[in-house]
Amino acid sequence: MENCIGIDYILIGLYTNYIILIYKVMFMRIVKDLIGKEVLDSDVNNMGIVDDIEFDKESNEILSLVLKRKGISNTLRASKSEDIVPFDLVKTIGDKIILKDTYDI
Repeated sequence: MENCIGIDYILIGLYTNYIILIYKVMFMRIVKDLIGKEVLDSDVNNMGIVDDIEFDKESNEILSLVLKRKGISNTLRASKSEDIVPFDLVKTIGDKIILKDTYDI
């Protein structure tokens, strides 16, 4: 009977590791889907395109979006300017990412 209890603990451990792996894969898929999306402010002005994402490695919580500006200066790499947008400012995510209005903050 003791042997069965040990096997149960091993199975629970394997199941937990499997769930964690699925969670990490899903998180990385979400991150991959966000990169390249156009970001608009609440007045529908183009803020840029998501170039990178900052996240907490322990909690896998997205902290902020790193935006690259569109245009000729970006194409020519004349400027290295990036905008950091805290993820708390994101209102909706669809084909484009829309930021909250100042009244929503």
